[in-house]
Amino acid sequence: MKNQHTLLEVNQFLKRVVAANLPKAIWVTCEIMQVGGSRGHFYIDLIEKDAITQQIVAQSQAVMWKSTYYRLKKKIGANFKNLLQSGIQVLIEVKVDFSERYGLKLVIENIDPAYTLGQMEMQRQATIEQLKKNNLFDKNNQVALPIVPQRIAVISSPKAAGFQDFSQELTTNQYNYSIDYQLFKAAMQGQFAEKEIIEALRAIDKRKTDFDAVVLIRGGGSKLDLSAFDSLKLCTTIANFSLPILTGIGHDIDESIADLVAHKSLKTPTAVATFLIEQFLNFELTINQLQLAINSQTQQYLQQQNLQLEQIERQIQYASKMQLSNAHRMLEYIENELPKVVKNRLRSASSQLELIEKTVDLLSPEMALKRGFTITTKNGKIVRSKAELSESDVIETYFRDGKVTSKIVTLSKSEN
Repeated sequence: MKNQHTLLEVNQFLKRVVAANLPKAIWVTCEIMQVGGSRGHFYIDLIEKDAITQQIVAQSQAVMWKSTYYRLKKKIGANFKNLLQSGIQVLIEVKVDFSERYGLKLVIENIDPAYTLGQMEMQRQATIEQLKKNNLFDKNNQVALPIVPQRIAVISSPKAAGFQDFSQELTTNQYNYSIDYQLFKAAMQGQFAEKEIIEALRAIDKRKTDFDAVVLIRGGGSKLDLSAFDSLKLCTTIANFSLPILTGIGHDIDESIADLVAHKSLKTPTAVATFLIEQFLNFELTINQLQLAINSQTQQYLQQQNLQLEQIERQIQYASKMQLSNAHRMLEYIENELPKVVKNRLRSASSQLELIEKTVDLLSPEMALKRGFTITTKNGKIVRSKAELSESDVIETYFRDGKVTSKIVTLSKSEN
């Protein structure tokens, strides 16, 4: 007869084995894969990956009870919440618990933030070396920034204080410069920050002709808050981007890798706005300086010409009577002929003006409409290409006798 045991007996045996061999809490290094919560308790999936293949080689479920969460939050401070995120390497103290009903579970009792920060710094240095190895470290810096960047794509959270500071600085600048910007929303911290920032950059890249530069801003934070800005994937995207990227992430001390690979790094969102305004101011000052230089050179030239005229005047005064007589005759001749020349010139200019007016009339939109052509606009702007239209766009088509407003239902695909 087979030696049979109930499941309860087996689980009770395993519970005794675990209790006997792991009676005390132990420290474990692992990576957080997923975090869930219920009624203040946190349920966390922990994993370990192979260093080379990055395949999961071990996985366990852990729980952090509500009381432990508040105790550690008080002990560690603001950084504690950022430790409980997917992809973060942690060193945690756990009590191994085996329940007859729920199986094996690791009960988290403590966490060491210094370990996580150390791992992040090691990963940061590895990312920097990889970017340098791939010749990406200075690539975006080589993308030309227009002398006066007027159209700015901004990546930020719309609720971030840094974005509000940036917007306020631009719109209320003391010089009344007008700088257009468009916000592309993205999370600035947490597990979705990297993904959403990259998605925003891809959206901007599809419209890169609409912008002169990209601004990536947030209002500062701890190293854990800003960990997304050290991401290899994000920094590679920034380095390879087709437009110059300006960062104003708001670090107190250290620069993120995103700062290092961007076209230009500024300390705060307000500093980015100030930089853009200064570009306008420097351009205006340059124009003013050129104007002053032109005025100065013009004055010098006029003075030289006046001196030459004085010399000529003295030569004329000492010239012979014959020369004076010839000069008088020449003046008389000019006096007689000048009105004729002016009249001919005016007649020729008038003919040219009439020809230009007729040409302008022939090329005017009204004449084109009279010839049977139509003009299509969207949002008050002339549509020159099908690529500017999308389904559901409202367009206006102008004929010689009026206009028709319509909504695009289907756009046909171009055939090669």
